[in-house]
Amino acid sequence: MHAINDAAHRHRGESASLVVLLADDDLQVRWAAAYVAALWADDAADVAALEPYLDAGDESTRAVIAGSLAGLGHAGARRTLASLTSSPATMPFSDPPLTVGRFSSDALAAIERGGAAR
Repeated sequence: MHAINDAAHRHRGESASLVVLLADDDLQVRWAAAYVAALWADDAADVAALEPYLDAGDESTRAVIAGSLAGLGHAGARRTLASLTSSPATMPFSDPPLTVGRFSSDALAAIERGGAAR
């Protein structure tokens, strides 16, 4: 996780450049791409590139993208987060293990406080 976070901050780019990886067969690749894209997202082009993944097949990818977009004011992303608050699925790379539900609840709480959700 540290390596992903470090790479995301050192090699800042457009979130749209990671969209191809959001269709990868490997859940961990999809989640890592979503995580980095979520960190980078900061404008309308990023929102447009990531918005289709609010309906991603796996809950962890959907939660990471929704957290980022909700933090940018996207109302649909807030609804996605709210729908995931009871999910028992585990977030990849989390140590100790964090459920999608807890992540989603924490993201919504941070947004309500006016803090960053990503």
